[in-house]
Amino acid sequence: MFSPFEALLPDERALTRMLGYLFDQRQGHGQCTDFLKQFLRLINCDQPLGEALIQTEYLIRTNGRYMDVLITLSDGYRIGLENKAWGAGEQQDQCLDYCEALERLKPGRWLFIFLTPDGVKPKTLGKYENDPRIKRLKCDDLAEALTTDCAALLPFLADLKRFVCERINGEIPLHAGEKEMIDKLLEAGNIDVTVEIVARAREIRRELLKAFKEAMVARLREEFKDKHWEAELLIEKRTVPDLDEAWSGLYFFKPAWRERFAIGFSNAQRDAKSVIFGVYYWGRVPGTSIAGGTLQNELNQALGYKAKFSPCWDWYGSLVYLDMPRYANWYDGDVIRRMALNGGKQMVEDLFPHLRRVIEIGEHYIDQEVARPG
Repeated sequence: MFSPFEALLPDERALTRMLGYLFDQRQGHGQCTDFLKQFLRLINCDQPLGEALIQTEYLIRTNGRYMDVLITLSDGYRIGLENKAWGAGEQQDQCLDYCEALERLKPGRWLFIFLTPDGVKPKTLGKYENDPRIKRLKCDDLAEALTTDCAALLPFLADLKRFVCERINGEIPLHAGEKEMIDKLLEAGNIDVTVEIVARAREIRRELLKAFKEAMVARLREEFKDKHWEAELLIEKRTVPDLDEAWSGLYFFKPAWRERFAIGFSNAQRDAKSVIFGVYYWGRVPGTSIAGGTLQNELNQALGYKAKFSPCWDWYGSLVYLDMPRYANWYDGDVIRRMALNGGKQMVEDLFPHLRRVIEIGEHYIDQEVARPG
């Protein structure tokens, strides 16, 4: 389904600008201060509005940092907002610097809002660790709080809520058919079977992943006939909120790459709702990259996405941002069905073009790394 937010909000900076637009009564949305009032109610701020000033990417003096949103109310009361909608890490003393900047601007009269997908507490508050002026805010709570009676804006806000649900929280809403199926399973006559299925969900999911792994390896060997591709499904022994067992990764590699490089998938979050795809690099030395960063640049250009890297990944991105949003959550019912269809072949058909493209671009670079002495 087309959504303007897919193009308008590709990153946190764009979302920051969108929030600044909605909060600013002088902008063209025609809602005056309604959106700002709704935000203030959400954070329990009862200060008078007056002619509120909204500034985005406000430069503070300390370390040349930029505060994502700064709201100045009529009497100078300040509200700072740090947008971590996609879970980016905090820099050293980042939130401490913001709080100190707010204190300099209006001593004792300010709030600091930390916006994240799950409402976590900032880690870099320093002496403001237990300050009641620090407030945590979840992205979906903010999206739900923004309402209007304007018919022209209703689709806009509805799509914002959907975008937050799918692209930020990694949640896929239930379809009508799925809701009916769940209701059916919970009927008294079916509850015994339902309990048995739930009790064996871990084993069922593992078998489905194994089938998908074998189907993908078969497709790789068929496509690249001179290569003896292998795969490994690494199960990580940790629990997740649904009492299931998280799987840590599904990796594909040539024999010569074993123990060093692979191309594959992994759940990056504890709740297994954010599946990432990329080039895995075991034992990566900080500051180094395959082909000196050339592989990263070529993959970004080919896939049209500025991906990330980490101590374990030379290049990776969430499936949400790589044109595969329905695979953002591998615990979703629709994904499990596709994983089960034809022994995993349906899911292979969906994901293989991306795997093939990364192999076509990255294979010779990884071969060069493997062949390099020492």
